[in-house]
Amino acid sequence: DSQCIDGFDSDWDRFYELIDQFVDENADLSLVDGVYVYHLARHFSEPTELLPLKELLLTRNPFSAFLSDNDILFKEQGGQLVFYHKRHLITPQQLLSSGHHQLLAKRLGYLGEADFCINGFTFWPDIEKTTDGYYNDLDFGPEVIGCIGRYIGNELWREYRKKTKYYGVVFKVPVNEIIFDGVDGIETQEDKVPDAVHEAAKEVNETLKEYCQALMDTGVNGIMLDTLFASGSILSKEMWDELEGDLVEDLAAAIREKNGMVMIHNCGERIYFDAQIKRMQPEVISFLYPPDDCKDFKECKEKYGDVTTLIGCVTPASAVIGTDEEWDQECRDSIDAMAKGGDSCWLPDANILQMQALTEHSVW
Repeated sequence: DSQCIDGFDSDWDRFYELIDQFVDENADLSLVDGVYVYHLARHFSEPTELLPLKELLLTRNPFSAFLSDNDILFKEQGGQLVFYHKRHLITPQQLLSSGHHQLLAKRLGYLGEADFCINGFTFWPDIEKTTDGYYNDLDFGPEVIGCIGRYIGNELWREYRKKTKYYGVVFKVPVNEIIFDGVDGIETQEDKVPDAVHEAAKEVNETLKEYCQALMDTGVNGIMLDTLFASGSILSKEMWDELEGDLVEDLAAAIREKNGMVMIHNCGERIYFDAQIKRMQPEVISFLYPPDDCKDFKECKEKYGDVTTLIGCVTPASAVIGTDEEWDQECRDSIDAMAKGGDSCWLPDANILQMQALTEHSVW
């Protein structure tokens, strides 16, 4: 675009605006066509299909046969499930008047919109530890078996558990058919994809928190987190905060629980200093390019030098392919821009002679 390039002078704001416009007009989220779900349940034999609750109760299958053997039958009347025990109709009013069986009434659809969905989790690794107790609960049998048993005064789950085996099943579901528990108002595929990413990242973050605290236990003083996605090189500031903001905040808190320093490394262009400082309050930020709200390193030092310690900003490539003169000049420029007032340091990838030169230039 001729509006972006004029000789050696570039209008980067205009360039990124055009890139964002291109993505908005051409990105096809339909390419994300599904989500893998991990389902836990006890079955009479290795499962070849999974049935929603309503179909499970109404059709002929091993589960409904087990209920029938225990004098329990479900029919459909007027679009609603009808519950029979020992050939006696159990009306919704009877079920609700008992006062202690709200969960069963809800599962059967007597309290409004019915939830007959097949349930599952988004992650399988360490599923015993990451499902808030559900892994162990489901090992006893389906929730509805326990609910029915409590109502009729029969511990059905004990017999069911003896006759079945615990299975984990993975299947793929179209994004538009997914319902995320605890998240309201998600209607479109465009909304569901970021939410699925965030839910997955939450699981990864739990492992990162444990890892960071284990590192702190070795005696280190702090941990540096690489947050490349929090820059104009990858995501918009708003999207980064939506997808990762609360997660890095938790991660920083986990490090500080062990009395550790929180440090950030981000060599992306237009790094989001303000958003990351708000979330993590880092003691140190290592960076290569000026942040998105500063025109140069000097402004960065003036704006953030009293907020955090700045590390940078000599290009690593200069240490490998640059001449000694180019290296010296880049060091001087960086120091001149950010040395005033202290709270800045330089940690480039360089050999010992280049580091010695940097040290010489750093005396002011």
